[in-house]
Amino acid sequence: MRPTDDEPIDRWYAAAFEPSKDFVDRAPVHRQQPAVTRRIKTPPSEATTKPLHCCNRAKRSLANDQRNAKTLMAVFGEDTPLHEITASKISAYRASRIALPITPAAVHRPLALLRHLLRLAAEEWEAISAVPRVRLEKEPRGRLRWLTPEEAHRLLDACRAHQGAPLSDLVEFCLYTGLRQAEALGLTWDRVDRARGVLLLEITKSGRRREVPLCGPADAVLARRAGTDGLVFGTSSWTMFRKGWEKALGVAKLDGLHFHDTRHTFASWAVQRGATLPELKDLLGHSTLAMVMRYAHLSPEHLRSAGARLDDVMVLPAGGRRRAEEIK
Repeated sequence: MRPTDDEPIDRWYAAAFEPSKDFVDRAPVHRQQPAVTRRIKTPPSEATTKPLHCCNRAKRSLANDQRNAKTLMAVFGEDTPLHEITASKISAYRASRIALPITPAAVHRPLALLRHLLRLAAEEWEAISAVPRVRLEKEPRGRLRWLTPEEAHRLLDACRAHQGAPLSDLVEFCLYTGLRQAEALGLTWDRVDRARGVLLLEITKSGRRREVPLCGPADAVLARRAGTDGLVFGTSSWTMFRKGWEKALGVAKLDGLHFHDTRHTFASWAVQRGATLPELKDLLGHSTLAMVMRYAHLSPEHLRSAGARLDDVMVLPAGGRRRAEEIK
C-alpha cells in the first residue's frame, strides 16, 4: 500500500528507497520502473539501507544519500508523520546546522535530500498538498588552482626524480587531456584509439560516454607506455602514486596542490590559447556551460570579440552620410 500523509517518516523513507509493487503498478506508464517490484521486507529502521533514487539505482552519490537520510531521520524522528515536517521545523534544523563548525555543503546536501523526498510525496505520490519551503544553503564555488608552464615543468621533473616514469607520465597525461584521476587510472588500452587520436571513455562522472581528443604530448605519453598490458598506467589505485606525488609537491614547492588541479590546468591553458567555453565544456565532458564559467575570466577574447561587434554601429554608409549632411 502507498503510505498516507499521517504515517511516520520512516515509512516514507522506505517507500522512497524501494517502492512496493502495487505503487509501481499504479504509477503512470512513463513513471513505472519495471526493475523495482519487490515489496519492502525489512523493518523501517533498516529502510535507509535501500537506494533512495529508485529511478537511478546506479547513482554515484548513493552512499552519501543514504548517510544523509540517516541524519535526517535522527533529527526529525523515525515516527514523525510526514505532514508534521513543517517549514518552521526545517528552518530550525537548518539554523542548527549553520551554527555548527561544518561546511556549507554539509548543511546543503541533507536539506536537498529532504526537499527531494517531500517533492516525491507531493508531486508523484499525491500524499501531501504542498511542499514546505526548504531554503538551501548556498555552496561557495570550488577552488581554482592551476599551474603555469614553469610550475608544470618543476612538478614533472620532481615526479620523475621520486617515482620515475609511471607518476610523471600520469601527471603529464592529465595535464594534456584534462582527465579526472579515476578516469586516467581506469583507462585501458582497448579504450585508446591512437589512429583516430581519441580516448573512448565509457564510465565518466556525468554517466555519459565521451571521446577525449589526444594532442601531441598526450599521444607521446601513450607511445612511451605502449609496452604495458591492460591498464595504461599499470594500476587503478592512487595509493601506488600518493607518496611519490606528495614528495614531488614538496620538492617543486607546490604545497597545497591537488591532483585534480591538473584538470583545472588543462582547462585554463585551453581557454588561454583560444578555446571557447562551449568547446571547453565538451573537452571536459560537462553537461552545461555553467560548469565552465569559472574559466571565463581567463578568456577576455570572448568579451572583446562580443564588444567589437559594436565598432561600426554608428557608421553610416556613404549615401546615408551625404543625406545627413544635406539635412544640416
